[in-house]
Amino acid sequence: MSGEFTPHDPAERQRALLNLMQGSGLMRASELPARPAEPVPRVSPFESLYPDAELIRFEGCRCRRLVSTVGLGGEPTRQGYCCPPARAGEGGPPPADALAILAADERWRDLDPSQIFYLDTETTGLSGGSGTYVFLVGIGRFEAGGFVVEQYFMEDYADEPALLAALELALAPARGLVTYNGLGFDVPLLMTRWLMNRRRPSIPELHLDLLRPARRLWRGRLESCSLGSIERNILGIRRLSDVPGMLIPQIYFDFARGVRPERMVPVVDHHVQDIVSLGALAGLMAYALANPDDPRFDHASDQCGLWRLLWACGRREEGLARLEAATLAARDEEQAHRLSMRLARLYKGLGRIDDALAIWHARAGRLDPLIELAKHAEHTLKDHAAALGYTIRAMELLAQQADLAYHGAIEMPGHHQAAREAIQQRLARLRRKSMR
Repeated sequence: MSGEFTPHDPAERQRALLNLMQGSGLMRASELPARPAEPVPRVSPFESLYPDAELIRFEGCRCRRLVSTVGLGGEPTRQGYCCPPARAGEGGPPPADALAILAADERWRDLDPSQIFYLDTETTGLSGGSGTYVFLVGIGRFEAGGFVVEQYFMEDYADEPALLAALELALAPARGLVTYNGLGFDVPLLMTRWLMNRRRPSIPELHLDLLRPARRLWRGRLESCSLGSIERNILGIRRLSDVPGMLIPQIYFDFARGVRPERMVPVVDHHVQDIVSLGALAGLMAYALANPDDPRFDHASDQCGLWRLLWACGRREEGLARLEAATLAARDEEQAHRLSMRLARLYKGLGRIDDALAIWHARAGRLDPLIELAKHAEHTLKDHAAALGYTIRAMELLAQQADLAYHGAIEMPGHHQAAREAIQQRLARLRRKSMR
């Protein structure tokens, strides 16, 4: 073989192979350049971005571990991460009993805050499935004086076993997991990745997805209940800089090809703040359950959401008080009527008939209360004359609504015809009873 080459230089070795292949076709194995005795070290652009990141090796693969600590007093860190307290001067992990209410699961009451982890992922796509990889996993937890976030970063697709192994070790002490839309996305995707690597999934049994209680609390006044929307409108967090979530997969694709690796820095920052906001949100929800009369939660939809959360856990008296507060806080007549009728139904179900009757009589100018009064007079009081009077008034009101709708003054509800038929049947039945 003619020419000299450097055996430890892969580029020179490749050129030597190409020279040998030109013209002669076949070659002897002994004529091939020798492979380097030692593997060529991989150059990591992530290491240049984060020189303090810990390198974790596993079966020939590797991943990086970053640790960030954010104070609980609301002061932003140098990178801009912020964990606002539930109330000025207060911070710390949410009480276990509050998490039990949010999760509607009494088993959360037995957990220590050190056993509750807050998890979020960044992925190569938003559709899930076996073709979507998790390249960044973050775990947050409350510790004395701060909220600590550990991030595990996969530099290349081939390094996935190291990421999963590191995640298994990190999640070993966890007994409870808190996520935001984790039930629908993060956890199923992680379980898919574990199964694709023929490993046993390592997810705690207890899982609280804060998206569900957040929707119960704030869907009435927020157009979107995304974590970013709740950050801005409820937690009051303003990120110094951010990267849109839909751009993150492409940034990672470029990073894996060595294109503009510095753009991974805002992705890491975005991910840290997501996890910190998750911890802050859990704390604020716990504070709302313990302090429902705080002015920050005086919106009718907030009080109604607290009612749903408390009622689902069997704390009916506390929940009923929240629905009463929501009714008083209603901002318009339609909302007040809807909440009042819901409150009256609960009073009736709890046997508090006098309270229900008070609401129906106060709102007897509407169709629904008149029907409820007619039912009560007919079936409970056996006063057919009174029931007939309420039904006739309901029929007259329905006719007025039809006339206004005919002239375009109002829009007739979709259930108008069904309500009319039901009232006509009740009217005919009560007239027969009165004649007898």
